[in-house]
Amino acid sequence: MKVQTGLAASRELRVTIELDETAVEAALRDAAAQAAQTIKIPGFRKAKVPYRVIERYVGRPALLAQVHERLAQETIQTYLRKNDVGNTENAAVESIQDDPVTYVFQLALEPYTSLGDCSALRVKPRALELTEEEREEEKIRLQGRFAVPQEVEEAADWQDEVTLNVKSVILDEEANVTDEVILEEEGWQVVLEKEEMLQPPGLEREIIGLTPGQAKTFDLAYPEDSASVYAGKHARFDLRVVTVKRHVNPEWDAKLLARALNDTGDEGAERPLAEYEEVFWNRLNHERARRIFQEELDEAFGALEEMSILEYSRFSVDAQVDFLVSQRRRELERMGLRNFETYLHYTQQTLADFRKSLEPEATTILKQNLLIWDFIERNKIEISADQQERLERQAAEQAAHMMNSDIGQREGVTLEGITASLLQHSMSETLGYLGRNALLEMCTEGVHSMVQYDEKLPVMELATRVSNEEEEESSDPSAPMAEFDIAQDAA
Repeated sequence: MKVQTGLAASRELRVTIELDETAVEAALRDAAAQAAQTIKIPGFRKAKVPYRVIERYVGRPALLAQVHERLAQETIQTYLRKNDVGNTENAAVESIQDDPVTYVFQLALEPYTSLGDCSALRVKPRALELTEEEREEEKIRLQGRFAVPQEVEEAADWQDEVTLNVKSVILDEEANVTDEVILEEEGWQVVLEKEEMLQPPGLEREIIGLTPGQAKTFDLAYPEDSASVYAGKHARFDLRVVTVKRHVNPEWDAKLLARALNDTGDEGAERPLAEYEEVFWNRLNHERARRIFQEELDEAFGALEEMSILEYSRFSVDAQVDFLVSQRRRELERMGLRNFETYLHYTQQTLADFRKSLEPEATTILKQNLLIWDFIERNKIEISADQQERLERQAAEQAAHMMNSDIGQREGVTLEGITASLLQHSMSETLGYLGRNALLEMCTEGVHSMVQYDEKLPVMELATRVSNEEEEESSDPSAPMAEFDIAQDAA
């Protein structure tokens, strides 16, 4: 057996193995013996046909085609036993040659991580509380969200919705009115937007400043390079403003915040403004704290990556992309879209395009996972006995619930299998959270930058509770039960 080994890419080996003819001959004889059980050749009894007769009758390429898969697996396993190349994530056949029988394998090695000295790593903490200026911006944003259009008796301005009675006709070269009508309509509604200008250019500016009931006559020109059929021509407009509608922000009061917090019953706001404000601002501060936690963590990971050595194969990235694709499928299913191919069709992309778009995110997740698990191992971070007990209890409770669902009816699924899968998953997630918290605690100036995910939102008993998604996001990370494919692991 002749072996050639070379580095194909980062953490990837290309191994070319040429088999000895004796090994190939033995595999072909086994294949021929199996073929002899079913092939009827005149002059020979079944299972008594000599190998050379079978080879001539079937053909050596056909026999090789039957043994390549098994022979390739045996070959690479023998190579891995005899050569210390480290742990492999995947071994794939890249190419096959029949004469002489040669296999080219691509081996994806486990990622390699060498964590840098992060004792001197520092991340500047961000402020967790909203400033007064930011509070005012949030107030304006919320009021704008619930703004409603109302008729006003004021002059039209940008962003207003204006209803017009209008007639426009083309002018000849002497600026005389012709019979060619461009537009003649009563109740023509336009929104005066700077981003989407009306035609011809300047029409909005002629309308701005007019009040309801006011009329105006003016001429405008279509530019020579306009895409309009009237390019290069002049037109006369006779219009009258019927109504002007403007989005008016509601008052900052208990009724507004009750709507924003989904606590509006038949009677409207049921509590004083101060109580609603406490919930509203605490919720925004909580969301801000979560966002800042992730920003600081990303900064810490970026700095840690620069001082560390990270090596991984293309297979590692593809495996993370596979996970993200599966995750997106489940998200679309929760949104009611059962057919993933339909989503790809409407977004005008192929599966390959979709996978390609996920590669940057997959690579970031992969690198952060490599860094955090090396950090966890180096710092000997462990799950406490109390946390372990709680995770076991939650896994058992959720497994019992799942056994009463359609999952429990699947073949091979057992309560013990589901419990073990849930526990393994939640322990991995919990340890990851503990590692991230420990990393930030080490490199931030003071623990105030830490976000305690087990803190409950300072809420009162609202008529409509926060959504399930919000409740999950604000729960204790030491007991995460993220959704994953339980069926295969539990079976």
